Amino acid sequence: MRRSSGVTYLDQTALAGQLEQLRSGGGPRALIEPKDFDSKKFGILFRVAERLYPALWSDELQRGNAIEKMLHEAIKSLPDEKLPSTPDDSTVTWQEAALIMYDLMEFDKDVETEIGTAKFRYAGLGWHVSRKSGFYYERDTFKRYVNGPMREKLAAILLAAEVEGGMTNPQNSETPDVRAAVTESSPLRQTGEYALSIGIVNGPVFNGGNHEVKQTFNYGYRGRGDRWDES
Repeated sequence: MRRSSGVTYLDQTALAGQLEQLRSGGGPRALIEPKDFDSKKFGILFRVAERLYPALWSDELQRGNAIEKMLHEAIKSLPDEKLPSTPDDSTVTWQEAALIMYDLMEFDKDVETEIGTAKFRYAGLGWHVSRKSGFYYERDTFKRYVNGPMREKLAAILLAAEVEGGMTNPQNSETPDVRAAVTESSPLRQTGEYALSIGIVNGPVFNGGNHEVKQTFNYGYRGRGDRWDES
């Protein structure tokens, strides 16, 4: 059931920041003990998880699983296309990159060894994505064109799911390019790093329920708020 939206662009900015804190803190699998569930640190993320998975969230021991399940579902709605600034034959998509960067994949021994050479695991995961995809440029550019847009898109997907009461999946849409559309009526708010416009309106993206939504994105980089390895 769809509910009246109280979602604001401040929510989008804050949620993107919380996703970055989650990533740099070890991903959802690092949320184990009750002390890990800091509502001041992850308030909007937890709010969305409770909305989408109330049964799991009601059990304190299952809350980490709720966050992990939510991220898995949200990542399915990222573009199933290769990362920008990578070779034509690169096979690493936005979806695979997100699974790696949020530590939601299992790796073989050699990859684990490679990741483990970094000072922080999340930094090693980012380096692994950059190397595996053949990303052309240095790490600051990776932040700008991959990490930043990834968390902004995930924040938009999650907030749309909160409004709709279920996760949307543009990959099942007959018009999968709606994620890149920009509507003139969508207000534009300058965030800490991106100017982000997201519209949640009636549209052609089927979400598996009784409602359809369209998410629109518009990015303008400002160059703050990202973490690679604390270097």
